[in-house]
Amino acid sequence: MEVLSVKDLKFSYYLNETDTFHALQNITFSVEQGEMVLFCGLCGCGKTTLLKLLKEEIRPDGKMEGEIENRYGSMQTGYLFQNPEQQIVCRTVEEELAFGAENMDMPRDEMVRSAAELAAYLGIEKMLHESTQSLSGGQKQILNLASLLMMKPKILLLDEPVSQLDPVCTWEFMNLLKKVREDFGLTILVAEHNLDLFLPEADKVIYMENGRIHYQGKKDLFIRKMFQEEKKFVESLPETVKLYHEAGGTGEWPFTAATLIKALNQEQRKVLFPEDFEQEEGRGGQEVILIRGGYFRYEKNGRDILRDLDLSLYSGRIYGLIGGNGAGKSTLLSVLLGYRRFYRGKYRANPGMALLPQNPAYAFLKDTLMDDCRMIASVERIEELLNEDVFFSDVRQWLSKNPLDLSGGQMQKAAVFKILLKDPDILLLDEPVKALDGYEKKVFLQLLKRMKEKGKMILVVSHDLEFLQRVADECLFLYDGKISAQEACGRMFVNNRFYTTVKGKIKGMLQDESFITN
Repeated sequence: MEVLSVKDLKFSYYLNETDTFHALQNITFSVEQGEMVLFCGLCGCGKTTLLKLLKEEIRPDGKMEGEIENRYGSMQTGYLFQNPEQQIVCRTVEEELAFGAENMDMPRDEMVRSAAELAAYLGIEKMLHESTQSLSGGQKQILNLASLLMMKPKILLLDEPVSQLDPVCTWEFMNLLKKVREDFGLTILVAEHNLDLFLPEADKVIYMENGRIHYQGKKDLFIRKMFQEEKKFVESLPETVKLYHEAGGTGEWPFTAATLIKALNQEQRKVLFPEDFEQEEGRGGQEVILIRGGYFRYEKNGRDILRDLDLSLYSGRIYGLIGGNGAGKSTLLSVLLGYRRFYRGKYRANPGMALLPQNPAYAFLKDTLMDDCRMIASVERIEELLNEDVFFSDVRQWLSKNPLDLSGGQMQKAAVFKILLKDPDILLLDEPVKALDGYEKKVFLQLLKRMKEKGKMILVVSHDLEFLQRVADECLFLYDGKISAQEACGRMFVNNRFYTTVKGKIKGMLQDESFITN
């Protein structure tokens, strides 16, 4: 049964009184009951704009033409934002669960019963009386999903729902999503760069370029089309799929490490996973950051977020900082930059430090990107950086735009451009690739390595472990307020079971003779 139909949809944003930007052109597709449809494409292709147009209350301001027919209407269509903070409005979890139901005039007794039943079903009873501000990012996103389910939706629209979650929280969220889809027959439309998680679950893929649909259909044909046409988007395909293609595989596409390794022969395994694929450890150049016995808490009588923390970082090195949501990674960056201070311990850092905030919107103050950049750099310096690296090849066309009007990936690149205008010697990056597609990540990785060769020290906070394995010399694991492990990324990911990569999992399996035998 068809539940959603879009025909000849066009949409343009108003840039000013006379100019518009054509974001979507001739969009036509339909969705059947219970399907999961994955929307994907390079940054700025129109995924988020399209998803928001399907939810009447949050449609962006602009000119829309064409038809959108929703069998269930907007009230039974839930929208989950990328940022877990963005749709939480109440003080406690219990109040947040009830908020949407209250707005639908649900009777009080039904609302209480539904909240109790849903909390038990999702396993969040212990959270009910917690403050929403005390929850981790993963808990907040699960709460957002629960709040939508309270309104008994038939269709869910998900905009990069796991991009800001750590691997464990992502696993928990995906399991819950699969559970509610199977139990309630929900129809799900998701816009995502992380195809590793959603492509295996998708019934249909809709691939977009420059505001148009270039492919819609089954995932197997979609993958073959990306390789055959040598699309940049190949870089966004699941790691297992790319490795299988590299090995010359011709069978069914593997979506897990276990199915990949069983699909490869002994020779293919040796080529793809050599014994020495881990990065070599090493100090680098001069020590630029030193912490000994650092303690930090937000409130005088509160708990320590960072405690007895020791850390030494050196120039000419790239470090990855990983850990769970709420572990204190962003807090550590703010202390390093001097926004906050340790109340106990020793801290020393060289000058010339810059921070890319987790929310790139915080990097901008002016109405145009050019005005923002002119606050800290000359026109000559702006022009120099525009021509210096291919990662910034499309920034020039955004200079006259308000940076807050850019797509998520475009805003991320614009924020990186602005902070690099200062040519910092120490670069702190908080989730720099969460809104980037696979191709943009590859180009950004190359930029960071060139900066490393110039002697820069770069500390990258990210939940994208595949990216960190490619770019970082060492990984630091922040747990219980301190650095619990620090070693070469490849070695760490082989030893880890949950905070790991496809290659890390496979290397561990290859060391397990019983797995290979079976």
